[in-house]
Amino acid sequence: MDMLKHHEKSKNENSAMLQAAVSNTDVAIAWFSPVWILVVAAVVVTGHYETWTGTSYLICGIVLSVPCILLPASACRRVDTHQKFWERYYVRFTIWMAIVVFIASYFFTHYFYTLLGVRYTLPTDGWELNHVPISIIQILLRRLCSVCQRVEQSDVL
Repeated sequence: MDMLKHHEKSKNENSAMLQAAVSNTDVAIAWFSPVWILVVAAVVVTGHYETWTGTSYLICGIVLSVPCILLPASACRRVDTHQKFWERYYVRFTIWMAIVVFIASYFFTHYFYTLLGVRYTLPTDGWELNHVPISIIQILLRRLCSVCQRVEQSDVL
């Protein structure tokens, strides 16, 4: 009987820590989302992107994407320190979002490019995915959009 109580207590503690990690990750991403959205809007409205090179796009994408990895890691550092690195929520969340972004890049970019006739004006450096030119900035910004969307959906649901 004591083992059962101990197991239930352990399960409840793990559930509470997971909920805290999810909440901390969501708050960190929700806090940063308006920042990257405003930066991208400012770049578009001012027209700065018209003079950018492939390197400029890459730097912008990295600068905007890195906080969406580091902020959740920082927000969760006290919650799940007892877990192995690959078992931590923000690590699994980051990997899951990378998978979602790859699938979206593979299928949806093909749909927009091939069926709808969308053409990209930004440098793609000869990279292709599913026979569609693609750039790193597209992948990095798609990750930001996907992360933001996932957080907003979880808040609504």
